[in-house]
Amino acid sequence: MKFHDGTEATSRDVEATYDKIVFPPHRRDLYRKGAYRAVEAIEAPGSRIRSRFRLKRPGGLLLINLASSL
Repeated sequence: MKFHDGTEATSRDVEATYDKIVFPPHRRDLYRKGAYRAVEAIEAPGSRIRSRFRLKRPGGLLLINLASSL
């Protein structure tokens, strides 16, 4: 998978993006944070586009929230 400029996307890029969404800095985007309350950590186990969302408890809505553009 590549970015629009041709550079290779990695699992670290996915981790960094969702870290900002799930754990927003400086009280920004708090309306989205509620959708990810079950997430305890986001991990990037390797260089391939694969990420692991470690949960505090089962969260049936996580996949819906990940697919949502909101």
